Amino acid sequence: MTFTVYGMSGPDHWPLEKLFKQPQLQAAEKISKLRPTGPDVVPPQSYQRGHSRQVYARIDKLTEGQSLIAAKQLMSSPVITVSTRNSIQDALNLFKRFGFRHLPVLGNNQIITGILSDRDALHFLSGMDLPPKKSPSPDLSIVNIMKREVLTASPDTDARYIARLFVERRIGAMPIVDSGTLHGILTRSDILTGIMKHFSLNLWA
Repeated sequence: MTFTVYGMSGPDHWPLEKLFKQPQLQAAEKISKLRPTGPDVVPPQSYQRGHSRQVYARIDKLTEGQSLIAAKQLMSSPVITVSTRNSIQDALNLFKRFGFRHLPVLGNNQIITGILSDRDALHFLSGMDLPPKKSPSPDLSIVNIMKREVLTASPDTDARYIARLFVERRIGAMPIVDSGTLHGILTRSDILTGIMKHFSLNLWA
């Protein structure tokens, strides 16, 4: 399974091994190393390395038999977008009108070239990163403040992988793209709604 990163230079396919910071097993073993050790201290079985391997083997076995919750079942569609010709003020107007927090940015070829959050826009307008005596202009193009690399998933991607990436990559939304065409967008709120509706969506992020 791969995810696709869109940017100004076009799409780039990334495997899961490149995206995830570390395997679950490494994380479990790191926890076990933090426990007290010594000749008179015996770590509880739940924190021993061999036991952690057994635990994750059982998790993998359990999740194999569960029904897949795909991104297309949780995503919001259609998606409100902006183009590279739009201004920051245009984006702010859309944020205010529709009440959401992320806008995919499309280039002239209707391919994703960036993504903008309301936080990005408000941070820029605060002027915190600007030189002294220089005021931020909402009339600037959104190209000046958008994130230029956008991690995307396909409609059939397991939502659990996306949920884990939300945590590890600290992102709040992921466009859902198929053959270069934007089909929807999946947010943290969509994942939480999915957990409430689909109790089989056991997250191991």
